[in-house]
Formats: sequence, C-alpha cells, structure tokens
Amino acid sequence: MTKINIVFPEPDWYFPMDDLSGSELYSDITGTVYNSDNHIPGIKGNAMEFHGTNSYIDFTNVPKLSELCLSNMNICVNGMTISLWVNYKPKQYIRNKSVWYSRERTDDASMFIIYRHGGNDRLEVKFKTKSFNQVTLYSESSLSNYQWYHVAVTYEHEEYVRLYIDGCLQTTAGFTAQDPPSTGDSYTLSIAGSLYESAPYLHKFAECFVDEIMVWSQYQDAAFIWQLYAYGVFDTDN
Repeated sequence: MTKINIVFPEPDWYFPMDDLSGSELYSDITGTVYNSDNHIPGIKGNAMEFHGTNSYIDFTNVPKLSELCLSNMNICVNGMTISLWVNYKPKQYIRNKSVWYSRERTDDASMFIIYRHGGNDRLEVKFKTKSFNQVTLYSESSLSNYQWYHVAVTYEHEEYVRLYIDGCLQTTAGFTAQDPPSTGDSYTLSIAGSLYESAPYLHKFAECFVDEIMVWSQYQDAAFIWQLYAYGVFDTDN
C-alpha cells in the first residue's frame, strides 16, 4: 500500500522504530533497546526486528512514567489512542506475544497489553484496573505470519475501548476505569517483551517486526483511524 503524508494531530509520543541499540529518545522519553540488531524496510523508513528471546525496548526507568497518559491509564481523562504496525514471525513457542505492555508493577492489577494469543494467533487487547474491572478485545480472525497489520486501540474515557485492524473495527467493549487518577504508583512500559516474567498474558518476548508507534493522550474516532491506516504516515519533517 502506498502511503502519502496527510495532516493529522501530532501524536504526543512517536516511536519511529529506526534505531537499533542503546538508549534512544522517543518524543520526550528515553527507552533502552536490548538485543535488537536487525532492521527491515518498514511502513516508513525502517522497522525494528525482535527475535523473541531477549530483545525488547524498556521504559521502566523513565522518570514520572506514572504521570503520563502512556502507561498510567487512570490519568487519561481525555481518552487515549495508540496506533502501530506489527508483522509477526512464526512462533517458536506456544505463548502470547506482547507488542505493547504496560502495567502497574506492584500488583499486576492495572494493565494495558496488546498481544497475539499463543493458541489461536488472534490479536487481543487486555485492559484491567486496580478495582479489577477488566475487558479483553479480540480481532475477528487470526493474524498471518510475515504480513503487516495496522493496529489501533482507542479508549473513550469512562465509556468504551475499541480495537481496529487495518482500519476496520473488530471489537467494542464498555469500560469504566473506576479508579481515581493516581500518579503515585510504579509503572512499567515496554515494547515487544518484558523482564516481568510472572505477569499474566505476556510470557516474555515476541517474534515480530514493529514500526511507527504513535500515541495520543486523547480519544480519536473511527474516521481518524481509517485515514491513518489508508492514507497517512506521520511526517516529522513538516
């Protein structure tokens, strides 16, 4: 699919996935890239490869991560939208393959995870709050290997969460955070895996390519998601 640049609201956080190693600055936060040593041509520029053993990007040590509508869903009072491109490789193990992983570290009670299910290969998104309000969104069908998919997840504050694949709505579920805004907890955020092996739904690392992650600290509607998939890439040069 040919992409053209069109005007979108600038994302609050942009992860182009063009750097391979070391500490890299993504928007206004710095993540550490571990053991990712290969690129392929991506949706825009390069896409980063994660080999499923010990490669991932970690943002756990970002100061005040709990105060950002990036990891702490409790403070996303205007909603949230995340857009990314993922291309899964054949799985080495029967386990879930997390591409976006965020949770409150002390008790696993608050989480937002995007992953491919280890059993049926469907994409799933899990939201869970400290008050144990929980929903899981599912793609309508399994994801094929070595195929690019555009994944978007939207959170309409205190109303709904939605999952889109290639611009098409897959699942909608009612979701109320029920937790008061909190910035005092300890949050972790990682891409394509995590060292927190005990966390449910993750089971360590994903074998995949990832490109063009964008996050808005506000809800975006279905028309926006479709246009983002069909026509646009974020242009940092304009």
